[in-house]
Parts: sequence; C-alpha cells; structure tokens
Amino acid sequence: ENKGSTVVSTVATQQEGPEFNSTIRPGSFCVEFACSPRVCVGSLRVLRLPPTVQRHLAVCVRFVSCKGHVKECFLGLRKLERFDAQCITDTIEELLQYHTLSDLLCVAQSYDGASVMSGPVGGVQSRFRQRHREAVYVHCYAHELNLVLCHTCKAIPAASDFFGLLKNVYTFFNTSLVNHTKFKELQKDLGLFACELVQLSNTRWAGQVNSIKALLNNISAVLATLEATNTPIAKGILSKLSKPKTVYMLIMFSQLLGITEGLHRYLQGERLDMGKAVEYKMSVADTLSKLRTEAAAEEIFEKAMDICGSYNIQIHQGARHKQKRLEGFVLESRCGATPNLTSSAEFRYEIFFPCLDRMLQELADRFSGAGQKIMESIQACNPSSPTFLSEDALKPIAAHYHVTIKPEELVVAKNLMKRKMEKEDICDITTAFHLLDEDMFATLKVIFRIALTIPVSSCSCERSFSALRRLHMWLRRTMGQERLNDLAILSIENEYLDNVDPENVIDRFAKLKPRRYNLMLPQ
Repeated sequence: ENKGSTVVSTVATQQEGPEFNSTIRPGSFCVEFACSPRVCVGSLRVLRLPPTVQRHLAVCVRFVSCKGHVKECFLGLRKLERFDAQCITDTIEELLQYHTLSDLLCVAQSYDGASVMSGPVGGVQSRFRQRHREAVYVHCYAHELNLVLCHTCKAIPAASDFFGLLKNVYTFFNTSLVNHTKFKELQKDLGLFACELVQLSNTRWAGQVNSIKALLNNISAVLATLEATNTPIAKGILSKLSKPKTVYMLIMFSQLLGITEGLHRYLQGERLDMGKAVEYKMSVADTLSKLRTEAAAEEIFEKAMDICGSYNIQIHQGARHKQKRLEGFVLESRCGATPNLTSSAEFRYEIFFPCLDRMLQELADRFSGAGQKIMESIQACNPSSPTFLSEDALKPIAAHYHVTIKPEELVVAKNLMKRKMEKEDICDITTAFHLLDEDMFATLKVIFRIALTIPVSSCSCERSFSALRRLHMWLRRTMGQERLNDLAILSIENEYLDNVDPENVIDRFAKLKPRRYNLMLPQ
C-alpha cells in the first residue's frame, strides 16, 4: 500500500470524523450535490489509446450547528460508473451511510436543473424523495438567475445576435497573437487602462456583465484595431460594432445586468438564507420594473447617441441594396432582415421593452423550487416579512416536517420580538433564531432551524470542482479514487486541519502494520 495514500487517508479520516458528527448531531441537514464535467484521463506515454471519460459527484451538506451557526461541509467526491438517476442516487445514499447520516432528517436537496437530476418522475430528486420523503427539491438559485439571461437571449433575436457578436470580438482578439499585440499597443497609445476583454460563458454567472463592461471601457481601442486590420473578418466585426443598435444594447445590458450583479454575488455565498434571497430577488425585480418608463429608455438612448457621436457612427444608415429574390410572392413575416432603427421610440419598443419584459417574466416564473406554500412559510420566519410569526403562514412547513405548532409559543415569541425590535435591529432569520431559547420556544426553534437549513444554491459543490482541477492534474492522473477523495477533503475543509494533532496521525500510521524500524517513541 502506498505510504503517501495511507498518511492522507489517516489525516482525512481524523479530520472528518468525531468533530463533524458531533457538530451536526442532533438535528437535520440538507444535501447539495453536483456532477462534474467530463474529466479526460489518458496516458501520456501511449498516445494512441483513447482517453477514458470520468464523471465525479461532489456532495455537500448544509446544517445548523449546535452553536447556531449555518455551515456547509464537503462530504466527499465519488466517481460515477454511469450517469443515470439510479446510479447517482445510490452513490449519494452510500456516502450518507458512510458518514452515518442516513438516519437523520434530510429537509431538502439542491442542485442544478439538468433533467437527470431534477426530473419529477425518474430523476434524482424523485428517487431521493422515495427514501427521504421530507427532502424538498430546490433548484439552485444561482443557476436560476443565470438562466434568466440565457432565456432572455434565446427569446429576443436582437439580444441573441448581440451576445454572439461579443463572442466574435473576444475570439478575434484572443486567438491571434498579432491582433492581441496590436490591441495592447493601441490601448497604450490611447492612454487607456491596460485590461483584457472578458470571455462570455454560459456557466460563469458574472461573465456577461464583465464582458460588456470590458468592451465599453476599451471600445476606442477595439474600433481602432479593427480599422487598422485589413481582413474580411475584421471588416465584418467592425461593420456590426459600428451600428447604433449595437451601441444601444451595450448601454442597455450594462445597466440591466449591473442591477442583477449584486444578487449574483450574494447567491454564491455560504451562509445565506432563503428568506433573504427571496427578499433580494423581489428587490431586483422591483428595480427592473421601475425602469420600464420612457424616461429611462430616453436616458439610455442619449448615452448611446453620445458614444455614436464620439466615434462618428452614423445614426441614419442607408439600407443595403440586395437582389430581389421573392418578387411576386406574399410574405407574412420577415426573412431574417432586421429593421433600421433610428428614433428613440423605435429603440424603446423594438429592443428595450421586449428585453426588460422577458427578464421580469423569467424572474417571476423562477425561484420557487421548494414549493409555493413552503416558501411562504419560510418568509414567515423572516423578521422583515409582513407575515412574520403568522400561525397560518407557518402551518405548511410545520405540517410537511411533522412539527406541532403551539399557539402559546407564537404569542410569547411575537411579544419578545416586538420588545427586541424596539432596542436592536433584527433583519434576518439567523438573528431571530439566536434570540429564541431552545427550552422556552422548542417548537419554533425547530421550524427556524429547518428554514435556515433549506439551501439557496449549490455553489459549495461547484467550488469543490475548482479543488478537483488543482488535484486531478496531469501529474496525478494515476491516483486512486480513495486518495483523490481524501485529498479533496483536506483541500476544501482545510480549516479543520488546525485541530488535527500531527503526533496522533504519526502514531496511527505507525500502528497500521509491523515495521522493521519502530516509529513509536518509547514511553
């Protein structure tokens, strides 16, 4: 047996053992899991052999500790033999049984919206609920917010063409060293701050707004580089960038995505609760709805026209003369041609209002994965909600998790919170949870603990794949799954290593088998 693997396994076992179990017990927990993208494992020496494709499953648990702190801990990393719902569910159950968590109450499960995971009939969520009936499914809120923009781009052709143009701009400047060098030189000559263009990504949640901001800050250098490059691709990109509609959408999406940028960052945190997430989402939706005015659209139009005037972009561009191929036919729709927008009203009704309405519709339709009734009950635990500590609002979550509400506790808790709010600011569920004594408010304490345990996103699992990229590199392709799992635990949960005694690790390693040299010091 490899000595390095034995030491790693010993440290990882000591790290995740008694302290973790004593922290999570007694109580409830929720499961967050995510499947990694394909990891190609091949031999560097035998290049003719096709690489084998591996998929890993990362599992995290979220719970409220005995001290009342919300924590998310990494349980482990498992290789999937098959990428189907039954195999994923069995792997999760095996990991929970290994950590002796299968007998505890699992209140929720969270992951992205892939059909194999979120399928209501044969997906992982339905199979997992057959064994844990109380585990409601929560679609990761961070993925939901990212899907708002993705579906907006698919529904609005102008938005889809705009983000396609951004991808072409990034590809033009970053796949050619000549173009990139020329761009950096013009950046320096124009006195601009040296920065790179940002690549668009469907999975990187803040990639769109960062890409738009980078292009806006460097638009003068981008246009100058394209004008100095005498290639058909450069001329094509320049002709599309030099349109008032493109400049208008740069300003528009910079403002719209800037409003959602803070929510993107918040949803990637660890200690957020469902009540605050819903409250912030509603605030973002209200802010976007207030932008649906002629004054806001006119402001965007004026900013776009100022940029067009600075770079000599003609607002009234003549129509291109094309050969008439459908002369004598009656058409009921456009044949791919886009109208030439010139006035503020045309930009407003053709681009701004459709994109804004679609974003508002997506925000309203999403963020309800835990069920409407349970979501309302979670809001009843939020001190800033008008239904705070309402008995009718708390009944659905109490009935789902088999908790009996005592009306007397609610009356006393309302009076207590009212007195506390006069002296201090109680703004979230966590603060209210700490004010409730476990002996005096036993029932309410359980409900608040469940509300804090229900997850908002599965970002902790997504972050574990960053550790996987650092560990499962080409120098370590031949390591076993057990060693990879132990290294992942040590890398992700490194804060617990401060409590591990190195002497105990050495003693346990020395006692594994008889050796020629005695590693134990004489007593």
